[in-house]
Amino acid sequence: MLPSGVQTRIKAILAGFDEVPHAQSGDSVTVTLADEVDASRGDVLVASDNPPEVADQFEAKLLWMAEHAMAPGRQYLLKLACMEATATITEIKHREDVNTGARLCSHAKAGQIVISEFTYEAVRDFFEVEELPAAQVKGKEKALRIYNVLGETGKRPDRISEPAPVG
Repeated sequence: MLPSGVQTRIKAILAGFDEVPHAQSGDSVTVTLADEVDASRGDVLVASDNPPEVADQFEAKLLWMAEHAMAPGRQYLLKLACMEATATITEIKHREDVNTGARLCSHAKAGQIVISEFTYEAVRDFFEVEELPAAQVKGKEKALRIYNVLGETGKRPDRISEPAPVG
């Protein structure tokens, strides 16, 4: 169990008053543990043979929608589920205006899906693309590398694969 590191086993999974053999993402269940442990809101049950990485630094892609710009060096409140911590932005590597996607539409022909380099980096394993000539887009100093989406590769991202049974 994270963040405490306490180890236990799942004794039972209850859906309402009925015991069930497993649960999946989206199920509302009660989990009974084999040991008397202090499990609090925000704790995460993880597989002991495949725990998630725990770190005090990480890289993230954020969609910043606040009225004021994000400022490196400033502390922000980071919320994960129901846990909160202070976090400091150390560096902004890429910026993409929320209007960039809409502005790219003017560079697409009928039936084309045009994406920016930032989006391409996030989805390149899952979609076949062709690079188009760089495009000058309002609000950007430099022309953007853009790509036409041709179709799927057939590979699926792990995060939307079939939910694994719990327990």
